[in-house]
Order: sequence, then structure tokens, then C-alpha cells
Amino acid sequence: MNKLTDLFAQHGIRALLFYTKSLAALLGPDGALIEWNPAFGRIKETRPAAATLQDFLAPPSRDFFIELLQTSYPAEKPWQGSLEVSQGHEGEIFDCLLARLPDGCFLFFAEPVSKPQPAEITNLLMELEKTRHDLERKSIDYDSVMAQVDEIAHTDLLTFLSNRRQVIGDIQREVAACDRYGKPLTIFMVDIDHFKQVNDTLGHAAGDEVLRKLANLLLEAIRQSDNVGRYGG
Repeated sequence: MNKLTDLFAQHGIRALLFYTKSLAALLGPDGALIEWNPAFGRIKETRPAAATLQDFLAPPSRDFFIELLQTSYPAEKPWQGSLEVSQGHEGEIFDCLLARLPDGCFLFFAEPVSKPQPAEITNLLMELEKTRHDLERKSIDYDSVMAQVDEIAHTDLLTFLSNRRQVIGDIQREVAACDRYGKPLTIFMVDIDHFKQVNDTLGHAAGDEVLRKLANLLLEAIRQSDNVGRYGG
């Protein structure tokens, strides 16, 4: 239990790991048991051959936990919810926390919150927990979609440079900052000579390729502090 103990010792709560009645375990990315505290050890004594946390969970909780391990929860937002731990022929609901570590492993904590429940109630609780989990995941997906929408709204889809709207906003912010702090500001506007002839003779597809090539050249040439965009028209 050295790794798990070290994690607690870093925060000055080593004694808690040994004397708490709550279950604590260090899990691999696939739920494999790496180390555990004495409270968890007392449950493991009933199933010496068990190698993963899933082996201790009732069927509805087991399926849900396997799905949970594959969910991309951010490290700063641990999962909290209920799982049913099987003990003999009975199950007990635990209030759980699953925190992802930087190396891909997990810290698992669980505290009993109820006496063994009838199967109907247990199944209902697990359905409610799964619904809550699905809603949280949909919320994460929604945030991701909205971030992409915002990026598209400020990006020229041909060159992937900032579009006119973003360019104007960037200029306004830069002018305001330079005016406030008395710093110089340089703005370059580049135009392609005889570009209409390219479209007329070689086609618009060739013209689009010229714009993309020029965009790449500009991106390679600017400094990290510079901005480049397509003003257009």
C-alpha cells in the first residue's frame, strides 16, 4: 500500500487512510486493484481472487462502472455517485468518488450510505445514477459543440485564418491596449496582384489553393505575438 499511503502522506492525512471505515483504493486505468486500505482489505478477504473493483460490484453497478472508466472525466472534476457493492448474497449502496490521476490511474473512495436494499430499489437507484451520468456527459458534449461553433464563427473556412469579424475585433482590442499603454502598433494589409486572372484562367479551385498557400506562408512568417487573418473582399 506504499503508493496509496504516499498520496495521503503528501497531504498530511496518512492516519485517515488506516483508521477510516470508508473504502479507499488505487485503481489502474481498467479498474484493476493496485493498492487498498484496511477497510477495503476486509471486503477483499471475502474474495481473495478478485483483481478489479468491478469484481466487487453488483451487475447493474458493474456495467455502469465499466462505462464510467471509459468516460473522459477531467482530472479536476472527479465523478461522484452511488454504486452497489456485493457482500455475499446481499448488496450495499455506497456513496463513491472516483478521481482520475495524471498517470491515468484512479483514486476510489466509497462510504456506505444505506443498509442492504431490495433488488427493485437497488435497480431503480442504479437507473437514476445512470441517467444522471448520461445527463452530465451530454452536458460535456454540449459544451464541446458550443466551443466548436464559436471557433467556426470566428474562422475563415477556406484558409482557417481568423475571419473578418475576428480581425476587426482583434484590431479594436490591440488599438485600445496600445493607446492605453502608449505602445506602437503595426497593421499590414496584403493583396494578391492580378488574382482575378487566376480565377478566370485556372478556375476558382486554383484560386482557393493560392489563398490557402498564402495563408500558410503568412502563418509561418509571423511571430508568436502577431495575428493574421483574412479580411476578404
